Amino acid sequence: MEKLPDIGFYHRNTYLMNVKTKEDCHKTIEMIIDSLNNQTDYTLDSLHRFGDVVSVICHPDGSPVRPEDTARADFSVVLYWATYLGKINKRNTLVWEEKLYEKGKELGINVLKVNCDYQEAWESN
Repeated sequence: MEKLPDIGFYHRNTYLMNVKTKEDCHKTIEMIIDSLNNQTDYTLDSLHRFGDVVSVICHPDGSPVRPEDTARADFSVVLYWATYLGKINKRNTLVWEEKLYEKGKELGINVLKVNCDYQEAWESN
């Protein structure tokens, strides 16, 4: 994750799909979401596993998210956001989320939303 908000696309809970670059703007992300389909043979980044991402995030109650907790789906999408971004969240992440919801009507899509705000629970004793 280079900047916030950010989004990662994973193919069938395996590896990060090479569908975007660091320079992509929010409109490019919208086009990527619109183009998701089961017929494309996506290039995958074998260094970025979905299981590794899931293993470091937790539910709001602090319990860990496990890869087996996520539904079997064609695509898993991790949406990174933060409240301190203000209107950018509304302009970008909410639009992405709406597009993913619509696309999910035709494809199986898991969406995990990761809040990147500083949390008290992150402090170590």
